[in-house]
Amino acid sequence: MWRRIVVFFVVYLFGFMIGLPAVVLYFVQSEIGPLQWPPPPAFSFDPAWTVQSGSFVDAARLLAADRQVADLRQILTQADAAAASVNADGTLAAAARFRDAGRTEYGIATLLAQYGVTRRERLAVGERITAREGMTGLLLRDPTRLLVVLGFQPGAAERRLARMPGLNLVPNPAARKVPSKRQLMLVGAGVFGWALLQFFIFGRAASWVATTSAAPGVAPVSAAVLEQRLMALNGRDLPFTVTRGTRPNEILVDWRYADAKWFDLMRVAGLRRTFRLTLRLDERRHAARAMDSTVDLGWSASAGGVDFRYRRNWGITFFAYERGGVLGFQFKHGRPTLDPAYTWRFNLNELRGPVAEVVTGSGWRYQPVITFFRPVGG
Repeated sequence: MWRRIVVFFVVYLFGFMIGLPAVVLYFVQSEIGPLQWPPPPAFSFDPAWTVQSGSFVDAARLLAADRQVADLRQILTQADAAAASVNADGTLAAAARFRDAGRTEYGIATLLAQYGVTRRERLAVGERITAREGMTGLLLRDPTRLLVVLGFQPGAAERRLARMPGLNLVPNPAARKVPSKRQLMLVGAGVFGWALLQFFIFGRAASWVATTSAAPGVAPVSAAVLEQRLMALNGRDLPFTVTRGTRPNEILVDWRYADAKWFDLMRVAGLRRTFRLTLRLDERRHAARAMDSTVDLGWSASAGGVDFRYRRNWGITFFAYERGGVLGFQFKHGRPTLDPAYTWRFNLNELRGPVAEVVTGSGWRYQPVITFFRPVGG
């Protein structure tokens, strides 16, 4: 069984189920491009416009500054980042980046009022502006960026701007190869189909791992005889009970958690926990299909109200071992006791081992399943 468990997790789960599609998707992306939709823009901002922690990552290069750069967000309060510099040649440069076009318009009005701009003349690219004290220069903008350069000498602003990245866009390498809508739909269909396939394979693979073959050389008995042998387990000193289910050829094996109720000084509490192994005997295939199910039901009442907890699981349990206990006054067999502790222990092998031994010793296959629905559970 250990070898099958290793094969299940290493070969099937991590190799086939997860690893194979990961490798396929890697080669698909290398051929058709990053699986992004909508695709990234063909051009992006110059890296100097990148904003990090409220500041430009390279404000000095953005402004071609030869002196210290100042933070301008005290004036442009709505900007994601804003910076300005007064340079050795007497020019003034300011740049700002905003979240949307509305904030950009507000920032332009604020900055031009701060610099005392009295005249704006639209050019083919941007605007020529005239500020107080005879400074002239240029205003460039796009929906989210603003750039202003002013100088006293004719042409000073233009010369400063020529040394700056400006509003130019640079090619985006991520956009050189992007998938089309059709390619994305094909990839999505492939992923969905693969997941659907695993839905039907996973249960069968897990069942194969846990299955115990019939004892060699033993002729299979009838389902009725096997039922009798399983019911006979009740006569042995085992920590479970065997009963017939509501369906034909169905056997229920329940772990005998002791029935106890207790209370302490703060509140009355209750706990009910069950572990059931359901067997359905397939006489045609000589297979006892077995499904584990657990139910944890807890409740408590106190001055703060009633707390209710319910949890149920079913499928295949490879290993299970638990110990537990309660402290306080208890009732056992209708009488109060002052036992300081009530403990219990659950070992799945003590339940499943004798059952599987009877099944395989009768010439049948013991086959755990995650569900009795054959297309999924096998």
